[in-house]
Amino acid sequence: MNRILSKTELDDLIAKNGEEIQITKEQEEICKAIGYKKELDYLLNIMGVK
Repeated sequence: MNRILSKTELDDLIAKNGEEIQITKEQEEICKAIGYKKELDYLLNIMGVK
């Protein structure tokens, strides 16, 4: 089963292998959505909203 890698995991693979990895538009959008979710969670946390 294939799993979707996070942007950080993709960056790590690029750094290890010394070459750029092509990602699909869908994978890129998922990475963005994950980033937005983490940012929103962080902002809500510092505002005291759970």
